[in-house]
Amino acid sequence: MDDVKRGKIELPSSAFVLNPYKEIDDAASNGNWTSAFATAVTFFEYYGRRIIRKRGESLQMRQLDDDISRMTVASIIFTLRVLNIIDETTYKDMKEVNTQRNNLIHLDKQGDPSETTKLVKRYSLQESRAKPLLQKAKECIQKLVAIVQ
Repeated sequence: MDDVKRGKIELPSSAFVLNPYKEIDDAASNGNWTSAFATAVTFFEYYGRRIIRKRGESLQMRQLDDDISRMTVASIIFTLRVLNIIDETTYKDMKEVNTQRNNLIHLDKQGDPSETTKLVKRYSLQESRAKPLLQKAKECIQKLVAIVQ
């Protein structure tokens, strides 16, 4: 159990979550766009790291594991594209989803100290913008899952 607490155990993707789309859909159905986008990007990060680790192992570059663990989501997305693991459309979609997530999560860097205003902004993303972008996110996750397997 201590290994789990320290993050030393790599769980198979089926153990991580049985349905990565359900968590996104649940948050979106409640209008909680921050949670929906944060969850989607967490899956980009999780599956992206697994793919990069797998590629590193196939190239016998196991010493990169610590570096891979410290990669940002943006660098994971970039690396997947540079290594030609994902296509240009998937790359652009993942970047767009990550940018939206950052805009929602990092409102405090946008100059308004009011907690009420931050809360309103987090929940005011237009559904007409959020839902298609979350659909793209789910399609990207689906592609990453297929690569991992």
